[in-house]
Amino acid sequence: MSNYHPSLFADQNDIYCYVCGSTQYVTRHEIFFGPYRQKSKEYGLWINLCMSCHDKVHFGKSHSLDEKLKKEGQKRFEEIFNHEKFMEEFDKNRL
Repeated sequence: MSNYHPSLFADQNDIYCYVCGSTQYVTRHEIFFGPYRQKSKEYGLWINLCMSCHDKVHFGKSHSLDEKLKKEGQKRFEEIFNHEKFMEEFDKNRL
């Protein structure tokens, strides 16, 4: 797990679910997954999620939690870098 940059999300280097606060069955979730998984690790665009919230992100019918997290991830990224860098790295504007 040493290839993870510290999370851009406050206190996510502690083990609790970012969404619900649970400390049970918590794992890291790369906000931009699939072909962007490694970039999420490199830029700190990851959070901790419990199994239930992780399932909602990947298998939720509306995908609203996934989109919410992607929007928040883009905002945090652009606070440090900028919009152009985000588009260069992640290809799609979520805002």
